[in-house]
Amino acid sequence: MTDNILTQPAATVASGLVEASTATPAPGTYAIVPAQSAVTFATKHVFGMGTLAGGFAVLGGQIVIGDGPTTSRAEATIDVGSFHSGNARRDKTATSRRFFDAAKHPHAQFRSERIRELTPESWTADGALTIKGSDSPLQIRVDRLTFVGGDLSFHGTAVIDRYAAGIKASKGVPGQMVNLDLTIVAALDRESSTV
Repeated sequence: MTDNILTQPAATVASGLVEASTATPAPGTYAIVPAQSAVTFATKHVFGMGTLAGGFAVLGGQIVIGDGPTTSRAEATIDVGSFHSGNARRDKTATSRRFFDAAKHPHAQFRSERIRELTPESWTADGALTIKGSDSPLQIRVDRLTFVGGDLSFHGTAVIDRYAAGIKASKGVPGQMVNLDLTIVAALDRESSTV
């Protein structure tokens, strides 16, 4: 294991391949910047005949970089009511009680539970995704990560079984497995940095 691996933000929410990073992130707490972060999704639609895609707004969260993967963690909160797919009627249905029930459960949250190093430049973060008050396992992978100044940014992917996550209405429309694509930017809290 090399020194830079121990503090790479794959200790964030994920696993992946580091690109274009000229320095290792300083240990400390990085606050997610909502305006520069996004979560999009895609799944099969109408029993596999089409694709349904859209996104959610990121409300916030933090990435804590420790001395190594085992002392690093991450959490992020998503605005369920921000669901958008380019179809207002479908968006209203998705946020209704049949699906996300955004009025009662306005947020979804991810919390990492374990960070694992796979190779000198790749990791996986296993955690729990909370939707409608219920937890389901989620693993996020990072395939592009940069550290410039006090900012971390990464692109990650994950796959959710929506049935396991408690979203069971209209089986087959949309599909059971949902692909997530995450772009996250986080800024270092200078007071938390140990460097």
